[in-house]
This record gives sequence, structure tokens and C-alpha cells, in this order.
Amino acid sequence: MIFDAAIRNINLEEFRLPQTIYIVLRYYEELTDFIAYKENLEYKGHRRVLETCKIEVSQTEPDIKREVELARIYLEKGVNRVRDARDPADPKANEIDMRFVPKAGRAGSFMHPAQRLRLQNLLWQIRKGGLEYSRRGIHSANNVVQCCNTALMLDAPTCWTCGTCSTSSSW
Repeated sequence: MIFDAAIRNINLEEFRLPQTIYIVLRYYEELTDFIAYKENLEYKGHRRVLETCKIEVSQTEPDIKREVELARIYLEKGVNRVRDARDPADPKANEIDMRFVPKAGRAGSFMHPAQRLRLQNLLWQIRKGGLEYSRRGIHSANNVVQCCNTALMLDAPTCWTCGTCSTSSSW
């Protein structure tokens, strides 16, 4: 958990642009509470370990079993600033892309983020086709739509029942 806002500057000289960079959260242990006994100098060391995390900028795609992706940004040559995406579903260059960020409570959270996004897009396309065929009178297409609805709900980070807490696209 990050309690305070963190600002990270991106040094463009470290990267060969154009390139995608990843903002990741990594586990970090810090030794604290050092103690040395005056009577016996052999017994000294840290008594506690502070388990915390660090926000880092990485050039390599994060391993979801060891670190958490917070965002990714495709940087172009001559970039002056990075901003929030105008269209979060289709971020452009030099905009923060949060489509691949894992969400808590999501089924398949260890699935590679790009695979999860492709699967989600495929389910939406199949659902759209199923709705079209059910409108044309093919009753078994309703089963396809319901299967896609169930799979999309398992993938959703929040509930779809109340309609107010959902971050997914509207039906």
C-alpha cells in the first residue's frame, strides 16, 4: 500500500526512444533498528526488517509474480511531458496507459495482462455477435451472450449489480 503520492521523473537520456516504459511497484526489505551491545561486540545487527515497496521506472515488461505494473507509457522522440490518456481505452503516445494494470479481486489475476486484454476484447466481440444473432431470431445465440456476460463478470474488478461502482464499459 502506498500512503503518499509519489512523483517520479523520467530521465529520457536513459532510454532509446521511441520505447515503452513501465512504472512498477517492487517489494523491498529495509533493515532497521540496528543494535550493538557494549558488553559483547559480537552481538550486533538489525533487529527488525521493514517490508515496503518502491516505485521504479523499468524498460522491461514486469513479471506479474514479482512486481505490480502501475502504468506503461509509450514515449516518442521529442517528448516534453507525459499526461493522462484522453481516451483510456485507446491511449496515444506520451499518454499514461493503464489498460494492462492488474485489478484486485479479478479472476485470472496471474494471467499475462496483454492476454487478459485480448481475451476481454474477444469476449466483447463474441457477445456483440451473439446479440445480433439473437435479434435475428436464433435462440441459441442467447446462450452465447450469457456465457460471455458470465466470463466478463468474472474478469470485472468490481460488481456490475449496483451499476455505481463498476469501472467497466456500460452495457
